Amino acid sequence: MKLKIGILEILVILSIVITAGVLGYNFLGSNTTKYDYSGEEMYKCAWVSENILKKGFILNAEVDGEWTADKSPFKDTVRIIGASGGTLTVIYGDKEYEMGGRLASKEDVAIKYIKLVPAGNSMITYRLNSVQASSYADLKSKIEQETAITGLTPEYIIIEGSIASDGNTLLPTTQQEIRNVFKYEKLMPTFSILINGTTMMGEFEITHFESFDEILHPNNVLTSDLKVSVVYSETEAEITEKIGEDVKLKISSWK
Repeated sequence: MKLKIGILEILVILSIVITAGVLGYNFLGSNTTKYDYSGEEMYKCAWVSENILKKGFILNAEVDGEWTADKSPFKDTVRIIGASGGTLTVIYGDKEYEMGGRLASKEDVAIKYIKLVPAGNSMITYRLNSVQASSYADLKSKIEQETAITGLTPEYIIIEGSIASDGNTLLPTTQQEIRNVFKYEKLMPTFSILINGTTMMGEFEITHFESFDEILHPNNVLTSDLKVSVVYSETEAEITEKIGEDVKLKISSWK
């Protein structure tokens, strides 16, 4: 069967292709792109948000809109944890909500104006061999020491890999405590309950490690080889100026 495409369909296809090209150029090729959008630009906002999240950065946003349930105003800062189509999934007040464009009705909030505010500007990625520690606090300290650069202070550090700890077998309520620590994170780590300890696998923001000590009470901790992402407020150019171009580090940016 032959498919007939009229002039209107062709114009629509060209419009989509051109728009996608412009978005790609603005996001990947320009450092002057503004990251604020009106409620009519939510598909573009969600597309850019998704790309920032995929690069591993924590993404906040300043939102001005209204609750769709009662039309009362909403104006505050949220954390974006997901983006799809023209909808953002956010954390606000320790709860998860969905936000859409100006005419949104199914989402919790209709956005009139939004400004994306990624936490940090640049990221340095490391590969570390297995690390052994006496506790999660000790593990956090060792990772910070391994990745420390004079003159730079990290905004936050995320590791990816598996962590095993010796200790007591976890009760179901203790297992749920661990899940609660991660309930608003991008990825929920998987964990195995053993007779005398725990193994967890996934991505971990190391600020959570203090909570692990309080919950698990470990007496020995051992990791797999790790991917470590350290985020800084400085730009790529500022980092290069401080540490020198001869230092072989993988530096990336959300821009």
